[in-house]
Amino acid sequence: MIVAPFTYIVGLVYIVGGLNEMNTELQSVDVYNPLTERLSRAADMLTKRAYVGTAVVDGFIYVVGGWNEKDGALTTVERYSITEVRIFTVYINSH
Repeated sequence: MIVAPFTYIVGLVYIVGGLNEMNTELQSVDVYNPLTERLSRAADMLTKRAYVGTAVVDGFIYVVGGWNEKDGALTTVERYSITEVRIFTVYINSH
């Protein structure tokens, strides 16, 4: 079983990060179209992360925080552009 957060925008479901069957963090972004019942791959996030928060603001998907085995608790925010199909780091908190 894969565990991953998701968000819904413009009729599509975006599945971001999460954990795979081996409990390894993912950096993938997948897009599910409920009308065609097709799943496709989008641009990967820059950082592997599970247990993230997501929000949609002005057509961008923001992926906030989370955790991974290498870095522990993450304080970064990545922004996914659905029009450019790209991921950008928009915030890094170095404590």
